Amino acid sequence: MNRQAIAAFVLLLSCASAHAKPYVIEARHSGGVMRWNHLEFSNPTAKFSRIEGMLEWNAVDPTKSSVKAT
Repeated sequence: MNRQAIAAFVLLLSCASAHAKPYVIEARHSGGVMRWNHLEFSNPTAKFSRIEGMLEWNAVDPTKSSVKAT
């Protein structure tokens, strides 16, 4: 996910109500990419096509927010 998409997602969530609100991460409509640097030699990538879980966003106190995904 690029930085603009993440920023838009955070902005969307910050406009939500002040209380922790659960959002369902649906496996059929989600995916992810993980990239890392291996000893400055290569940049491996892993793609995940089915992620499911729950996001609980607390706009008042983001430190109390949580994400659980598999």
